Amino acid sequence: MSGIRQQPRKDTKMRIRAFPMTMDEKYVNNIWALLKNAIQEIQKKNNSGLSFEELYRNAYTMVLHKHGEKLYTGLRDVVTEHLVTKVHKEVTGVIPFLCMMTFSKYTFTV
Repeated sequence: MSGIRQQPRKDTKMRIRAFPMTMDEKYVNNIWALLKNAIQEIQKKNNSGLSFEELYRNAYTMVLHKHGEKLYTGLRDVVTEHLVTKVHKEVTGVIPFLCMMTFSKYTFTV
């Protein structure tokens, strides 16, 4: 044995810290504007020029950078607006017709 003293080895875990990433608010707003426009085009059944992979990547990027709440509330607002302005008019126009068809189906003659 040599005269060199070895110090007790401490078991320390090496930690890799995540690189702090922040997104510029202007960039986040640009991504949301792109997604909002794409959602509205899909609602119009006009999705010929859209890349769903790109849309997914942009939505994922927003969530990854802690902007999921903005994505969620924005999506909720766009879908609600579509339901109120477009779908509601179409449904309320069809309901009286459906009621009449159902009623005439069950009318009995004596």
